[in-house]
Amino acid sequence: MFSREVKNFMSNYMQHVDTGYPRHSGEIQSFCPGLIAADPKTPPAVLELFLISSDTGIIEKAAGNPSLPSDALTELSQHYDPAVKEAVIDNPCTPKEVLIALAADPDPDIRYYLAESHNVDEDVILVLCDDENPYVAARANQTWCRVSQEMHCRLTKKKEELPL
Repeated sequence: MFSREVKNFMSNYMQHVDTGYPRHSGEIQSFCPGLIAADPKTPPAVLELFLISSDTGIIEKAAGNPSLPSDALTELSQHYDPAVKEAVIDNPCTPKEVLIALAADPDPDIRYYLAESHNVDEDVILVLCDDENPYVAARANQTWCRVSQEMHCRLTKKKEELPL
């Protein structure tokens, strides 16, 4: 899965950085790349090491990490594995341009996932409301209605809180 160099680097990282992971006699008990890839405290340079893995599960965890740089998220938005693309969609730090590009993804399941995501703003939802796939368009419209209602409720509440 990982080369000896990457494992050595990660072991060294774990020994010299307070990650909160258990240690045994100054050494890590086990190499847990999934935990490191998912940890928001993991430095971006370390996360980018995981992107060379052949294990898409590890890449998926790194793609969902808010510490992953935006250029890496942009690259991962084109990954062949839908689970990696879904992790990019769920990442709160994914740039809006990447989400808009994913709204044109050839896979309707990715567009549907994007349409139901909590991490998407109105511009992306509006693009998906006109999707060629009726299921994607319907889901985007449902999300748009929910978001619109939530905004209306927030605005109404703020209006009620204003002093007269």
